[in-house]
Amino acid sequence: KQWYQRRVAITAGNRDTFQPLEESLKLKEKTLNDIKRDLVTNRKEREQKIVKNAERSHIKANLTKSLWNVEHEERTRAAIEAAKKSQQDSNKFLKETWKRVREAKRKEEMQKQKEVDRRVKTLLEFKDNLHRSQATLRKQSIKKEKSTDCDSALIPLL
Repeated sequence: KQWYQRRVAITAGNRDTFQPLEESLKLKEKTLNDIKRDLVTNRKEREQKIVKNAERSHIKANLTKSLWNVEHEERTRAAIEAAKKSQQDSNKFLKETWKRVREAKRKEEMQKQKEVDRRVKTLLEFKDNLHRSQATLRKQSIKKEKSTDCDSALIPLL
């Protein structure tokens, strides 16, 4: 403690000799404080840049992911629309095919019915011809009997 007091007393008496050194020291301390402040400011700026870059990267990643999701949804929507259109087209062609099949069956049935009608008509004509022939044969048979009767009636007269 005494040493300190003596030193303070010596220093107080020698202020004039130490004043330029003291001013130089204060200037150096001020410069050092300015440098420290600049370093802190630079560090804060670097950290803020790093944070901003990280945020940008995060935002960019989110945007990329969102963009990919949007594109994926658009591709999915387009695929669903294409599938629906394809299904509608296939239903249309299926209906047309069934329509052609039904039309072909209807034509086939009509042909079969025409054939049956033609055969029935032929049979009826045959039946009519048969009846006419039978009727003609009966008439001829009756005429023959009459003429035979007449001839037998004439024969006894001779």
